[in-house]
Amino acid sequence: MSIAGVTETTASSNIHKTGNHPLGKDDFLKILVAQLQNQDPTKPMEDTQFISQMAQFSSLEQMQNVSKTNSLQQAMMSIGNDVKADISNGSNGQELVFGRVVGVQPKGDDIYLTLDSGRQIKDSEVNTLMGPEGMLQEARNLVGKNIYLKNPNGPGHGKEVQVINEKTNTDEKGRTQIELQTSDGQAIGMKDIWNVAADTGKL
Repeated sequence: MSIAGVTETTASSNIHKTGNHPLGKDDFLKILVAQLQNQDPTKPMEDTQFISQMAQFSSLEQMQNVSKTNSLQQAMMSIGNDVKADISNGSNGQELVFGRVVGVQPKGDDIYLTLDSGRQIKDSEVNTLMGPEGMLQEARNLVGKNIYLKNPNGPGHGKEVQVINEKTNTDEKGRTQIELQTSDGQAIGMKDIWNVAADTGKL
């Protein structure tokens, strides 16, 4: 059996896919090993060809390391800022997460952001990085809308309520705290929201 060599385009651009994942250095190495194991003994790979493919592997590894370093640096820049993220919870639906980034931690191929609530989310799940007034604007946009509260008893959302007003308070450290008034008389924070309901109206 003969396996074709990996092209320079594949090695340098890293854009070819295996399923839903990019072709990475481990995949490249597996292909190279398989190529060596299954080569025709009467026509072994020439030294120059082998050296060329190893050079491509080294180049790909360096590119991935640079890319990961850049991603980590960008994630570090989010510390101290508020973020809005969409988290998929499988059969329990999509969860909307608000919070302030207080830490960054790489885990394997992913980078996790630690929020002020203590929760960790992937940086790839963040869809909005907000400035100082961003969270307040998000709260104002919720007034008049129906939302689902987090379920205190397990995964998924809890009851549906309407946001009727928002106000801000300043805590002992001088930080602005947002409070939402709901149609059932509760005062909640942004962290208590599961998601915004599709239909909005009086309950």
